[in-house]
Amino acid sequence: MTAWILQARPEIFDSEAYLGRLKVGAKGTWLVTGTGKGMMAHHRAYFWRSGGDGLVAVGCLTGRAFPEQISADQMPDWTAEGKRRVAGRPRYWVPYRIEFTLPSRTISRDVCRRDPILSQQRPIAPVHVGSSFAVSKQAEERFEELIKELARRAKP
Repeated sequence: MTAWILQARPEIFDSEAYLGRLKVGAKGTWLVTGTGKGMMAHHRAYFWRSGGDGLVAVGCLTGRAFPEQISADQMPDWTAEGKRRVAGRPRYWVPYRIEFTLPSRTISRDVCRRDPILSQQRPIAPVHVGSSFAVSKQAEERFEELIKELARRAKP
C-alpha cells in the first residue's frame, strides 16, 4: 500500500477548526502539492497539522487527484492568505474519507522527531513547504505501530 501525509498549514488554513470537526466517515477533498501524481484510491492518508501538533487523523484516498478552480466563498476554513494564494487558480485536489481520528487527537511532531524512522520522513524533518508527501514503507509501518499503541492506551 502507498501512503501520503496530507499537511494542514495554519498560516493558510484554519486546521484547528477543520481537523477538529473530522469524524469517522467524513469525506472531502485536500489541496495537493503539484499534480498529485501517483495518488490513487485506497492509498492510506495521514492527516498532519504542521507546527507541534503532528498526526491527528487517518483515512484513505477515494480517487485520483483532479484539477479544479475554486472561489474564495468555497473555502470557509481558509485564512485570508490561503484564499489569496489558492482561490481562482487551477489547483489539484484529492478526494479522501476519514477512517479514524487519534484517541488523544495527535501523535506529536516531537514524538516523530525522536523516532529513528519517522525523523527521516518529510514534512517531519526537515521542515518542508507543501501539502502532500509520499510516505516511505518504513514510516507507514511505524505510524501504524504508534497508532495501535495510542489506541491500546486509550482503552479503559
